[in-house]
Amino acid sequence: MSKFSNYNFKGQKALVRVDFNVPLNENLEITSDARMKAAVPTIKKYWQMVVK
Repeated sequence: MSKFSNYNFKGQKALVRVDFNVPLNENLEITSDARMKAAVPTIKKYWQMVVK
């Protein structure tokens, strides 16, 4: 399997799937934002590749 960082996304579109199905408490408050924080580096990397 090829690595994400090996692709050149300049001028390309890509679908980046992220799992934001975060745990909620009884008041519907997010109890852990770990999944959102884990997605940030991938989104930033893609954005940097597209903008270059």
